[in-house]
Amino acid sequence: MRSNFAKYIALLALLSAPSAIAGPVRIDGPLRPAPGLRLTFTCEGLAKLKLPDATISSATEITSGSFTTPTPPAPATTFTGLPHYCRVVGMATPTHNSTIGFEVWLPTAGYNGNYEQVGNGGFAGQVNYGGLADGIKRGYATASTDDGHQGFQDPSFAKGPHDKVVDFGWRALKQTTDKAKAIIQAFYGAVPHYSYFFGCSDGGREAMMEAQRFPDDFDGILAGAPANNWTHQFTGLAWDVQAAYDHTTLAELLPPAAIAVLSAGVRAQCAGHDGGLPSDKFLTDPRMCAVDWSKIQCKPGDPPGTCLTAAQVAAVQKIYAGPSNPAGPIYPGYTPDAEDALLSGWQLWITGPSLLPPFPTFGLGAFFGEGFFANFVYKVPLYNLMNVDMTTGLADADTLAPDLNAEDPDLTPFRSHGGKLIQYAGWADPAVSPLDGIDYYEAVRAKLGVSYKDQQDFYRLFLAPGMGHCSGGPGANAFGNAPDKPPPVADAAHDIFRALTLWRETGVKPDQVIATKYTLDNPALGVAFQRPLCPYPQLPRYSGFGPANLAKNWQCSARIPKP
Repeated sequence: MRSNFAKYIALLALLSAPSAIAGPVRIDGPLRPAPGLRLTFTCEGLAKLKLPDATISSATEITSGSFTTPTPPAPATTFTGLPHYCRVVGMATPTHNSTIGFEVWLPTAGYNGNYEQVGNGGFAGQVNYGGLADGIKRGYATASTDDGHQGFQDPSFAKGPHDKVVDFGWRALKQTTDKAKAIIQAFYGAVPHYSYFFGCSDGGREAMMEAQRFPDDFDGILAGAPANNWTHQFTGLAWDVQAAYDHTTLAELLPPAAIAVLSAGVRAQCAGHDGGLPSDKFLTDPRMCAVDWSKIQCKPGDPPGTCLTAAQVAAVQKIYAGPSNPAGPIYPGYTPDAEDALLSGWQLWITGPSLLPPFPTFGLGAFFGEGFFANFVYKVPLYNLMNVDMTTGLADADTLAPDLNAEDPDLTPFRSHGGKLIQYAGWADPAVSPLDGIDYYEAVRAKLGVSYKDQQDFYRLFLAPGMGHCSGGPGANAFGNAPDKPPPVADAAHDIFRALTLWRETGVKPDQVIATKYTLDNPALGVAFQRPLCPYPQLPRYSGFGPANLAKNWQCSARIPKP
C-alpha cells in the first residue's frame, strides 16, 4: 500500500488517446505489433544497442499485463491493465560521477507513434513507474529517469560531487530524452511524430527546464505546480517552519484545531465574493479575499477553540505573506484557501503533524527544507531550519540556482519551435505557491512584450480553485492530472493532457478544461460537481442559471466579481 508521502510527492501521470501508425521494415521475435506497425529490432536485441555514454542493462518483453515495481527503496506497487511492451533499463554516465538511471517502455500493441517523457517528484531517486504505466496504456513510448541517483526521496546524494546536483537539476533530463529517442528509433524504425513532457512539482520544474534549456526537444509540455523557483521556494519552507513553531521549544503554534478555525473564518468572510458560491468549501480566486482578522482573533471571553490567539494570527499572517529579507520578497506566500483540507492542506505540508516518516511531528515542507539545506547547501548530516537566515541562507542556496532553478522568462526559442506549453496549479497548494506560477507567467509576457492573447497562442496557465499540490483538496481536482482519478470522459474537454496534444497537433486551443470533483474523491462514488478551469487571467463564474454542479452553467470571465 502506497504511503500518503509517496502519494503526494510522486509525479501524477497523464492521459492521451492512442492511435495506430504505419511503420516500415520487418518484425523479428515473439512480440506481435498492432496492425500496420512493424518493428525493426527485437526487444532483447535492444540490450546490445550502442549509445554514447550509456549502457542498457536489460531489455525484456512484458506480456503479463501487469508490473510490480522493484524494492527497495520505495514500497512495491503493482500496475495492471498494461499492453504488451518492451521494458528497457539503462544507465547514462556523461561524467565519471554520473549514474543516471532511466527506463523506456515501448508498447507493441496500440503504439500511437508519439513519445512521452514523465517527470519525477521531490528528490526523486527512482523512475516514475506510475507515469510509465499510464503512458503506455495510452499508446505512448514512455521514458522516465531517477534524476541521477538511486535512493527514493533520499537527498544525501547532493553531498557528493557537484555533478550529482547538475544531473538532478537538468542533465538527467537531457540524457534520458536523447537515449529514449534513439531507442525508439531503433525499435520502431522511425523517430516519434510528436514528443511530450508531463510533470508536476519537481516534475513541473523539470517541464519548465525543458522549455527553457532544451526548447527543441518537445512539441508540447505540461507543467503542473512547477517548483521552478527551487532555491527561493525551499528557503520559504524554512520560513514556514519558523512561523509555525516556537523558535526555542519547537512547540506547535498551529495545531490541527487551529487550522480548522482559520479555514472556517476565511470561508465565512470570502466564499461567494470571489466568483464562486457561498456554499463552497474553497475559494475561486483567493486574491480577492481580504481577511478581517478581528473576526478570527480571540477577544476576551471567547470560548476556547473558537478563535485564534494573537500568536496564531501572527503565524498565519507570516505564512500568507511569504518569506522576505531587507532586500525584499523572496518567494510568494500561500493563498488563503482550504488550509484544513484532509491529506492536502496545511497539516500535511506546513504545520504538522504529518504523521508520516521520517518527520512525523512536522509537515512535509520540513522534510524537504531540511533535506535541501542539509545536503544540497551545507552538506551536513542534519540542519535545523530554525537557523536558516533569510539573507545569508538564501545567498547560500542561490549558489545552486544555475543548475536547479528554471526561471528564464525568454521562451522565444520554444515558441519559435512551435511548442505548446500548459501550466496548471491549485489555488490551495500549500507546497508550491500558485502566486509564483503567476509571477513566472507574467515575467514571460513582459519579456516577450506580448498581450495575454498573444501569449496564449503558445502558453496557457490554468488555476484550479480548491485544489492542493498536484491533486486533492475540496475543489474540482480531476482533469487528467491524477491517474487514480481519471476524468469521467476521456476527451480533450475533460483531460488537460489530451487538450495539450490536440492543441499541438490540430491547433485547437484549450479555452477551458472541465475539472471534476468526485464524491469523497472516489470515482466509484460518482461525480459531485464539475467546473471549468479557465486560462489565466480569466476565472470561472456561475451564470446564475441552472444547476451549479454542472460545468456548462459556469463561464470563464476576466471580470472582477462584485463584493
